[in-house]
Amino acid sequence: MLTIVREVISPFYYNGKVHKPLVFLFILVNLLVLANAVLHDPYQGYDAGDHIHYIKALAINREIPTCAESAQCYIPPLAYMLPAIILATGRVNLWEAAKFAQLFNVILSLGLTYYLLKICDLIDPQNVIFKISSLAMLGILPVYYKTFALIRGETYLPLLIVFIAYQVLSIFLAQGNALSNLILLGLAVGLAILARQWGFLVLPAIFLFAIYMSFKDRSKFRISIATMAVCCLIPALVAGWYYFIMFHRYGSLTAWDRPASKLSLSAFPPEFYFGTGSGKLFTDPIRPSFSNQFPAIFYSDVWGDYSAYFLVYARDERTGDYIISKYLENMIMTGKPLPDWIETNRYTINSYLGRVNFVSLLPSAIFAAGFIYALILITRSLISKTAANLELSPTIFTLIILSSMVGYGWYLLRYQNQGQGGDLIKATHMMQIFPFMALLAGGILEKLWNKWPKVWITTMIILGLIVIHNLPAMITHYALFP
Repeated sequence: MLTIVREVISPFYYNGKVHKPLVFLFILVNLLVLANAVLHDPYQGYDAGDHIHYIKALAINREIPTCAESAQCYIPPLAYMLPAIILATGRVNLWEAAKFAQLFNVILSLGLTYYLLKICDLIDPQNVIFKISSLAMLGILPVYYKTFALIRGETYLPLLIVFIAYQVLSIFLAQGNALSNLILLGLAVGLAILARQWGFLVLPAIFLFAIYMSFKDRSKFRISIATMAVCCLIPALVAGWYYFIMFHRYGSLTAWDRPASKLSLSAFPPEFYFGTGSGKLFTDPIRPSFSNQFPAIFYSDVWGDYSAYFLVYARDERTGDYIISKYLENMIMTGKPLPDWIETNRYTINSYLGRVNFVSLLPSAIFAAGFIYALILITRSLISKTAANLELSPTIFTLIILSSMVGYGWYLLRYQNQGQGGDLIKATHMMQIFPFMALLAGGILEKLWNKWPKVWITTMIILGLIVIHNLPAMITHYALFP
């Protein structure tokens, strides 16, 4: 029993004892997730009402909701299953089932941050600086806390895809028990595509990494084939039934709530691809500012609340009800003054969120440096005949990031209409890339420690000050308990 306990807590060990600063950081990140899960109104968020209707319909009918029952009818059911089961017992009401779903996100966050540290151990055992740096870079992101306050499949994906990466690394780099790793890998992929369609985007990364490993070492050919096979067969058993239902209902595996456009890069103006905020990135990073500019909107949603569902609010003072962000945007775009009965922080919090965007240029630069350095390592690894874990592991991280973003770009080009101002551009949709961005950034910071420890300490102090400044952006303003 003691051996099992020591194995479970081994990611927190350094030099034979528990590393207290690492444990403190782990607890701090997850306490913020817990605070938001407790405080945030479950009926506020991207299409929040539709997600809750999904839970209700699933509990009552015991089948995937139709579009008459929930506008999220095209979304896989994993995130709604547990709260629906709770609701179906008749012992809780719908609000309590929704709050359970939010609180369960804390478990998901604990699992995600735990396996992030496990991956660090696989890459470089007992390197506590790498662990602290990687976990700190994940915890510095406001989008992390915003996403985990919501009821969505995107809260399941980061854990599942980090777990997938852990299994892939165990198979190819750690020489673990290949059979059990393969089974767990297949199950995790199946659950990922049962959480959101974004889960499919991890498959190209796995296949390319398996091919890459076969190229590097021909003795890995069989395990590469086995890896690709289980990533097709087991997920088909785990999630195939859902996609069969979707195809039977809508005639497509990629059914969405709006018609698809012809795929064309020229359909969007240059600002969509290269827009940097039209001078408002550091002063007014809230919609409808810099409408349909992907880089500016995505950046502002990572560090703030561009779509106004977490920090930026509007309330009808006559009823006390929150006003849906899209309605507030429509009122603003008329150019007329807002009615007197609307209470909103839209024009008071915007300058603060602009400052958040500005001070977050430093951690953004560290993320960018980690990604660029990973590309350099991959190039070096392709040229050399052999490579260490420290050079090979960034390959799977980078492939997951690239595969996810390319797939997301395809989705935007197909479904984002010009007149909708970038309503599909949400950093939450790509929550699965941020743990891997954090690992790559952690690798850069760890190298900084090796060469210039004092510079690392100074950098971490500055990042700590940025966290203090950005802390209000990490806590919901849609609190149930003001």
